[in-house]
Amino acid sequence: MKRKGVIIAIIVVLIVAVGVGIAIFLVNKNNNTDEPTKTNNYGKITNIEGKIKEYLSGLGNNYAIKYSGKFEDNSGERITALVEYTKDMDNYAIKSNELDLYIVYEEGKARSISNRYKMVAKIPASGIDITKYNYVSDFGQEYVRTYDEEIEDKYYQVEEYKKDEDVIKYYFLDSEIKIIKYNDETIRVIRVEKKTNRELFEVPNGYKEV
Repeated sequence: MKRKGVIIAIIVVLIVAVGVGIAIFLVNKNNNTDEPTKTNNYGKITNIEGKIKEYLSGLGNNYAIKYSGKFEDNSGERITALVEYTKDMDNYAIKSNELDLYIVYEEGKARSISNRYKMVAKIPASGIDITKYNYVSDFGQEYVRTYDEEIEDKYYQVEEYKKDEDVIKYYFLDSEIKIIKYNDETIRVIRVEKKTNRELFEVPNGYKEV
């Protein structure tokens, strides 16, 4: 009788041990820090950094892009504007009629063109900051995550980055970038071309150099 009781006790201990082992396995599985694979209407995607970098790399050093959103004008007021940006190797041009913004950087020299006053002025090539107008670039942003978001019955793959206190989100639809959200601002990408818009490098006729 005593021996039977010992056997029962051993069986109970084994059952408890197996139960504890299963519990530990489940806890470790749930605590796995790897991001889960998500599924959307594109099929499986994983939280891997680099879609915007791959996209920019695919554009190469010669491309043109047009987008609209709210930007800060010369008076500090945020207004809705259309912006055109083009790149030709190390040269670039950016233009917005609404912002009276027109900067051309070419062969180490920079010019500011005013459509409002029809004037062209040479400006220092160093210290030009166009990051507040040109969001389709990699300016040392730190990857955060990738996820899906539905907007107006369309499913976008979103890649989120941060830079200092700013949050930048790139929205892709069918492998094309369509929306950029910079903090609370929404930028709509209208057109992207894999070639330079040379017209933006040309000074319009009749403009006076000062």
